[in-house]
Amino acid sequence: MPKLNSIRARRVALASLCALPLASSAAMAVTASPALARAQIAKKKKKSKSFTVKVKSGTLTIAFTSTAWASLSGGNTAVGTATTPTGAATSTPTGSFSFPITGGTLNSASGQGTVASSGGFTISRHLNVSFFESSSTASAENPTASLGKSSSLILNSANFTPPRVPLFQLSTAHVKVIGSKSAVTLNQIPATLTPAGLQFFGSSFKAGVTVATVTILAKG
Repeated sequence: MPKLNSIRARRVALASLCALPLASSAAMAVTASPALARAQIAKKKKKSKSFTVKVKSGTLTIAFTSTAWASLSGGNTAVGTATTPTGAATSTPTGSFSFPITGGTLNSASGQGTVASSGGFTISRHLNVSFFESSSTASAENPTASLGKSSSLILNSANFTPPRVPLFQLSTAHVKVIGSKSAVTLNQIPATLTPAGLQFFGSSFKAGVTVATVTILAKG
């Protein structure tokens, strides 16, 4: 019998030793849970943090698609078209127009707000058919990006009354916003033409078709 008691005692001791790691793990889990919860809350707070950037400078760029630019820069024997920058705007041979940003405010996280710029562009058309010849111009200047639930690019044009009209509709839903306390960047925002834009750019353009991308590099 003494021998049997000894075996039982060893079994109890062994069981106790086996339970120790489990108990320790449970205790660690209980101890770690509050710390883990705090870390997750801090992470969420970090993600949601944003700043209102008072924009002072930067560049707003309208880059026309190759198809759109072909209509704005070429023509055939009957119709000739040229699109040129005006004021402070600059352009490239491939149809990219850059405008100096003059002011505005943007949210660093959502990219929502307004950005104003200077400069413009002029579309000149020359028609020569048989004995008929005519010329026309359409100008727009000072693009302002209005970014929110519904976004647009608004310009001043003497071709309209009142002259301040949205020519481009901007789609920001899938555009990544890169923001900090002093700068906000929105790259390649798809742009389609509004009804006023279709009237301004001419019959070779269609509603709902992306004609350009707009990139905003704003600095506070």
